[in-house]
Amino acid sequence: MFYDDVTSAGKDHLSDIDHETESLEDRKPIDVAIVHEEGLFREGLAQLLDKEPDIRIVGISDNGKEAQRRLHVHPPAVLLVGSDGSSSSELEELHGLQNACPLSKIVILAAQDDPRRVKHLLSFGAHAYITRSTTIDELLTTIRVIEHHQDRVVVSVSRDTMNGIRTNSEPLLSTREMEVLTLVAEGMRNSQVARKLFIAEGTVKRHLTNIYAKLGATFRTDAVRRAAKAGLSGIA
Repeated sequence: MFYDDVTSAGKDHLSDIDHETESLEDRKPIDVAIVHEEGLFREGLAQLLDKEPDIRIVGISDNGKEAQRRLHVHPPAVLLVGSDGSSSSELEELHGLQNACPLSKIVILAAQDDPRRVKHLLSFGAHAYITRSTTIDELLTTIRVIEHHQDRVVVSVSRDTMNGIRTNSEPLLSTREMEVLTLVAEGMRNSQVARKLFIAEGTVKRHLTNIYAKLGATFRTDAVRRAAKAGLSGIA
């Protein structure tokens, strides 16, 4: 499935985009790195991709922190990142990889395709979200599309999930969490937020912990920045 300004198109359109320019042999190789905890999966995938004339595997890692250290000096064009289904760890890893490789395009290789997770990861900067049931041809097309078409986002999920993405309006943060974060963005301390909202300071801390987990943040200003990047109303 393919997103272009929130408009989907079928695989035939993806194929047209993929082959609309020069032959693969004539293209500059796309540097690709793989971050996945399952050794058999990442090594097998690397072997398959490395056979392509326009793709060059430049790094393989079993975790995001190691990848950040190894790829910081020579970041790849495309990063394939395994997803284990944990929202907080996913966002934290995505943030770390974005900091280490700000120009790399990130493809999420997911074990599941829950609509909310798809929306969250794309809103936080992933360029593609595909499940592990995706074929190698679909993965190759995804890599080529996001590398050669800067404004494209690719999503390959089930039809039910796609319908959920279109209709799911569940907010990332609850109303109370948004109230807390808005006041934090204004520079208030926890005690001030508590007085403003007529809640206990411990409750403020608990809300902030939940906010950090949902946004993949590690501290207050990081949470505010991520919320603004995600376009959450009232956060600037």
